[in-house]
Amino acid sequence: MIDTSLGFTITLKPVADGTRMTFDLRGVAGVEGDGLFYDGWQDVLDSRGQYLGQSQTAR
Repeated sequence: MIDTSLGFTITLKPVADGTRMTFDLRGVAGVEGDGLFYDGWQDVLDSRGQYLGQSQTAR
């Protein structure tokens, strides 16, 4: 049996100046400063942006 109560979706959409990424976390509150879900994913996404050479990460 698979637990579907927790999950996420990442949507990529082409825009005029690059690509817009929308991140949707389901199953937990995930608030800034929680030191877990929100902050953990934010760190991962920030690191990915730096790896890809982005000078700015949109929030």
